[in-house]
Amino acid sequence: MGDDDGGYARAEERATLGRLLDRLSDRDREIIRMRFEEDMTQAQIAEVVGVSQMQVSRLIRQAIERMRGEARGRRLS
Repeated sequence: MGDDDGGYARAEERATLGRLLDRLSDRDREIIRMRFEEDMTQAQIAEVVGVSQMQVSRLIRQAIERMRGEARGRRLS
């Protein structure tokens, strides 16, 4: 008997995440990328994007909420 390979599930999750990210605006996608891939702080992102740290916080929260809604609302193909 074989063990469960988590690699398949992770690959599927990455594909789903990619489709969800594609539904965001270019700016929101870049902000999410800077926060979670580059591990930049909200203040650092705010400086790059040219908005306040509070606006970055709101943009991140709204983008994640949209992605969650999309994921819950329908199955992505």
